[in-house]
Amino acid sequence: MVRRLFPWLIALALCASAAGPSRAASDTALRLSNVSGSNTAYVRIPNSAAFALQKFTLEAWVQRVGPGYGFTTDGGGSAIIAKPFEGTVGSDIASWHLSWTNAGQVSFNITHTPYSSGIYLGTTAVSTPLGRHHLAATFDGDTARVFVDGVIAAQGLWNLGAVYYDANDVLVGASNFGAGYYRRFDGYIDDVRIWDHALTPAQISGTMNCRLTGTESGLVAYYPFDDSTLTDKTGHGHNAANGGLAGSLAYAPLTPLLVCAPVGVEGEPVSGARQLRMAIFPQPTRGQLTVRFDLPRGGFAQMDLVDVSGRKVGTLGSGYFAAGRHEWARNLRASGDSRLSAGKYLLRLESDGKTAVSPVVLLR
Repeated sequence: MVRRLFPWLIALALCASAAGPSRAASDTALRLSNVSGSNTAYVRIPNSAAFALQKFTLEAWVQRVGPGYGFTTDGGGSAIIAKPFEGTVGSDIASWHLSWTNAGQVSFNITHTPYSSGIYLGTTAVSTPLGRHHLAATFDGDTARVFVDGVIAAQGLWNLGAVYYDANDVLVGASNFGAGYYRRFDGYIDDVRIWDHALTPAQISGTMNCRLTGTESGLVAYYPFDDSTLTDKTGHGHNAANGGLAGSLAYAPLTPLLVCAPVGVEGEPVSGARQLRMAIFPQPTRGQLTVRFDLPRGGFAQMDLVDVSGRKVGTLGSGYFAAGRHEWARNLRASGDSRLSAGKYLLRLESDGKTAVSPVVLLR
């Protein structure tokens, strides 16, 4: 598993200009209006052998508007992304199914034997169910996990064997089960990603705020919904289509993601590039962390802790450094106000007129 990290040039939130992170142009989100049988929409991605994954990660940014349509008032809620056995009823009726319940919980199901065995995970209620949130689900063959805003919110062990797959399509914003349980989502869905391996917590929190290029290793399908299209940006050809009624699917602005420069993880160099880079771990942290950074040129460097509005709240360190790799062990709570509240922050490294920014999640 660790070996996979080295060649994977993920896009941590590291921006190679003194001006800081830029914003994506033409950044739109999918807007699904699901309020009745005459006003309903979802996205259908044609089935492919590439989706029959025994290890995987599902990701999406979501913002719920209403309860949705299709018996979504029961405990199952409305679907974010699923590979269901369409038209069926019962339990364990999707290869995998990530949903958002009306109680504000995130639910994740994986099936081993249809109608018989699988795993169901559920988070506690999210405190702001109508807010914008990043949801992710991972499966590494042994453990299933659910993440909310980059933090593990539920997990469970798996000892059932292979995940079951059939020829059904992948759906975004619906499950289309039988007896009218369509589970159609009412709200915004953005930046849907399907990977062929389980991302680590650090990879999820480090990349969730960044637009990807589509060329990342292990990325099976990627739908940023930018420029108001359903195109798979990986080039693998898994282009989607509106599966509902015309006019119910639309596109609208949502908080845009950062445009981030690709960097290596754990020190793997970016081919042909001399970049100001850093990686932080563990992620999330209760305060203590290690910062590993690479300077393309020797000189003065300073690392600050800032909040998400860009306000500086402390300095982790500064000084003159030779070109190459350096590593600091630091405590965020000792870098500034010791009463720092839990939440999202940014580490900002500045050297030689360039700035690198990486997100960090501070726990209580």
